[in-house]
Amino acid sequence: MRARIGINGFGRMGRLALRIAYSRAEIEVVHVNEIKGGSPTAAHLMKFDSMHGQWPHQVRGDQAGLRINDDPPIAFSEAATPGEIDWERSGVRIVIESTGKFRTRALLEPYFKRGIRKGRRRCSGEGGGAKRRRGSERSPLPCR
Repeated sequence: MRARIGINGFGRMGRLALRIAYSRAEIEVVHVNEIKGGSPTAAHLMKFDSMHGQWPHQVRGDQAGLRINDDPPIAFSEAATPGEIDWERSGVRIVIESTGKFRTRALLEPYFKRGIRKGRRRCSGEGGGAKRRRGSERSPLPCR
């Protein structure tokens, strides 16, 4: 069974998460939330990234959401807070929080009230540990 993922925040980290997830058969991104620009802008930024280069897949945004190649559309919303997003409607089980705004347990609580079972932040939250360097279990990195 494929993991059904949602992405909140479609800046560089959110787009990178989608690129990686798209290449993994066991992951299906089914919802993206980004408050700036709408799905056509998100599709353009996904296709042409100044850091990661041009993505080799066809991407477009329309009223149905983001479309990659001929795959079913990825639902797209423009909600300002996680509590406004209907994650359950898309069948999202795990959310990648990549806005950088929701970093405490209290700020992340609306995800769980909307049916999310797991959440992953792009960096550690306030008062909660630190990231670890790749390949090292003993070298924490501060979240910046």
